[in-house]
Parts: sequence; C-alpha cells; structure tokens
Amino acid sequence: MTFSGARLRVARSFHGLTQRELADKVSVANSLIAAFENGVKQPSDEIREALCATLRVEEPYFDVAHTDEFQEAESNFRRRITASGKTKRQVLARATMFGMVIDRLRTFGEFPPFNFPSFPAKTLGDVEGIAERCRYHWGLGIDAPIGDVASVAENAGAVILNVDIGTAEKVDAFSRFGQNSVIVLNTEKDSPSRTLFSLAHEIGHGVLHQHASARSMPLDLKETEADYFAGAFLLPRDAFAADFLANRALDWEGLLDMKRYWRVSLQAMLHRAHQLRLIDAAEYRLRFKKLSVWGWRKEEPEEPAPEQPVLFGEAMQRAYADYRKRPADLAKELGWTRDIFESTTGVLIPDGGDTKLSLVGRRPLRIS
Repeated sequence: MTFSGARLRVARSFHGLTQRELADKVSVANSLIAAFENGVKQPSDEIREALCATLRVEEPYFDVAHTDEFQEAESNFRRRITASGKTKRQVLARATMFGMVIDRLRTFGEFPPFNFPSFPAKTLGDVEGIAERCRYHWGLGIDAPIGDVASVAENAGAVILNVDIGTAEKVDAFSRFGQNSVIVLNTEKDSPSRTLFSLAHEIGHGVLHQHASARSMPLDLKETEADYFAGAFLLPRDAFAADFLANRALDWEGLLDMKRYWRVSLQAMLHRAHQLRLIDAAEYRLRFKKLSVWGWRKEEPEEPAPEQPVLFGEAMQRAYADYRKRPADLAKELGWTRDIFESTTGVLIPDGGDTKLSLVGRRPLRIS
C-alpha cells in the first residue's frame, strides 16, 4: 500500500498543525512524522489509521503517487508580507486541496484553456500600459468599467473560489498560475468592492509574475506592481480621469456616484486619482481623513453587488448531470470526510438526498 508524504504534509498544514503537534496527537516521535512526509518511512496500519482520525481524512486520501502541492515561490498572497509562515502554509494547503477537487472535476469535462498573457514589467511605469494591453487582449476596451471581472479571469482559465478562509487580517486573496490556475478570494471581510480589487490584484500577478524571474522579485515590489495593475485595470487612465474631472468628484456625492458606476471603492478611486495627479497630496490626505472620521475606511457605503464566479459551480453541476457525482461522492473519491470537503469548497453536504451546488451562503439546493 502506497503512502503519500506530500499529502500528509498538506493535511497537517491544512489543520494548522506543526509536525510536533501532529506527533503528539498520534503518539509518535516528531522525527517519525518528518520521515513519513519525506518518504523515508511509511506508517504502520495502526499509525495510518490514527493519522486519518486526527486529520479527518479517509485512508484512500494517502494512496496517490503524485500530488500537485502548491509551493510558496509560485504562489501569491495578497497582504503576504504581514502573514506569518504558519498562515501562509495553511492557505497553501487549502489551495492545494482545492486543486485536488479541480483535478477530479477535470475528469468529467474540460475547463477553459489558460489565456493569461505574460507581460513582465521592467519598471513600475510599464504596468499602466500592460493593464491596457490586457483589456485589449480580453476584448474589454479601455473606456468603461468591466462588467464582470470574475468572468474575465475564469474565461482565461483561472478557477475562482469565494470562501471564508479565516485569515482576513493577514491574507485577503491567494492565487497560483500553473498546472492548476486558481484564485481564492477571502469573503470574511464581506466587502464586494474590496474583493473586486483583490481579484484584479491577483489577475495582475497572473499577467506580471508568471515566470521564474518575476517570481524571484522582492515581495513588496510584486505587491506594488499587482496593486498598480488592479487600479489601472479597473480604472483605465483616460476614461477614469475624464469622469473624475467632469465635475463629478468635486464632492462626496460625486465620488459615490462614480463608485456606483465603476464599482471600485472610494479609497481605491482616491488612490488612483492621486496616482494620476488628478488631486494633490494635500487633498488626498484630507479626503482620507474624512473617510476615517466617518468610519468609511472600514465600511464604505454604496457597495456594489458581489460578483459570483460560476466555473467551479458549473463543473460541479456537470459532474452530477453527466456522471451522477454528488458532492458526497466526490468527497469519498478524494478520501475526504464531509467537513474537509465543506471547509475546502464552501459546498455543504446535507444529511441524505441528492444536492445541487450552492456557493451562496453555503446553502445546498435540492435536485428536483
């Protein structure tokens, strides 16, 4: 019987456990857990059962020769600099587990091919033009808001998951572009305009930082470039400037009107206006002071309707429609317990009965 050390490492990190903590829970030496993960030793049947019970997986979970384990060097964490090593490992593990679901769903139907252009920036100033090139590449034009940013990313081959990953103070979003291209958006903050910017930020990573030379850049520079891309992608220079200067942003009602049109936060629009020299530093600081006084730095008014990614849901529905694979069946085939599947995907597995996928409020829908 085979045993995947990589999958042990992923499951352990998924639960936020160190090797020592896991060793204590299954009553073995810390060095033995390391040996299992490195493939030096294989656990006895009894220890394997203990690992399954502790990590809440079934034995078939470990019976996989190869695991596409997401690595930090190839991944992107929004607000990554402030995140601890433990937090990053846990997010990587969650994303790896989601990738396992995607791999399984690929056996039931194709996903859109990868279509993120690679445009590395030589200077920060290059990012402005790169954002415009991406709008042309995806047929979006450069004179209006993007109607559905999630569909842009999904049509380009990135599977998006909106899920509460419990790390809102450290990681707002995560992405990885490769064998499985995924974007995980943390919904804990419950701010659609912030989530939209995070999505555009991750799209920026997919465009700017695909290759090894870009991945080896300093973290703060990568984040700065992705932030610049998000602003330029969502608020194209000429159209946004014309709108801002057309007497619509001289008061707060004008800014709120612009927010309703562009669906981007007041803070992001003010930052973009300052970046394009539409307002000076004094006005920029004054506006942000007002936001703080009104409590709008944490919770803005006039939030847009949240975007709903569809690619993952459609793949789940296809698995059921064509192969009668319910979420419970997929969990069993992956060797996952019910709670692991629900935590990873945001999909509830109810007690008995066939279900359709619901990614809204984690509510299962009965099949008629």
